Amino acid sequence: MPPRSATGLLALLLVLVSAARAAPSLITIENATLRRSNGFYVLDATLHFGITGEPIKALRSGVPLTLLVEVQIEELRKFLWDKRIGGIRQRYRIEHHALSGHYLVTNVATGEQDSFPSIEDAADSLAELREIPVIDERSLRPGYRYEAAVRARLDLAALPGPLRLVAYLSSEWRIGSPWHRWGLEP
Repeated sequence: MPPRSATGLLALLLVLVSAARAAPSLITIENATLRRSNGFYVLDATLHFGITGEPIKALRSGVPLTLLVEVQIEELRKFLWDKRIGGIRQRYRIEHHALSGHYLVTNVATGEQDSFPSIEDAADSLAELREIPVIDERSLRPGYRYEAAVRARLDLAALPGPLRLVAYLSSEWRIGSPWHRWGLEP
C-alpha cells in the first residue's frame, strides 16, 4: 500500500484529469459541407463560439488568440486502415487593440484583416466559414468512398511562452469542438 501522501496525490491527479475531460468544448460545428468550386472541394461551415473566462481576459489584456480550423479527407478502405489523402489547417488570429477598443480578426494564411467593435462581432465573423479550398477535385476518384472531418479549437501552441504552460494545464483553455464527420462522394 502506498504512503498516505502518495494516495492523496494520486486521488487529486485523478480528479484533475476527470475534470479536464468533463470541461465543455465551447465551440460547436453546426454544419459543414464540401462542394466543388473551380477545380477544388471547398469547405462551407457554420461554427458557434462560447469562449469565456481566462482566454477572454487574456485577449482583453493584449494576448492574441489563434483559432485553428482543421479539415481532413480520408479514403475509406475495407481491408486496410483508412488512408488520409488531404486536408488543411487554417488559422485565424484575434487581437484586441486597447486604444481603439476594437477587435481584429486576421486570416493568417492570406493576411486579410477585419476590425470589429466587440468580441461578439469578431466571433460572428468567424462563425460563417465560406469557400475555403481543401483539396483538388482530381484527388478524389469516382467509385471510392471518402469521409470528410472538420474541427475547430484554440491553438495553444500559438500562445506566448509563459502563458502556454498555464494554458496546457488549465481546462479553461481547452476550447475546441469534437470532429464533425460526414461521407463524401466524388
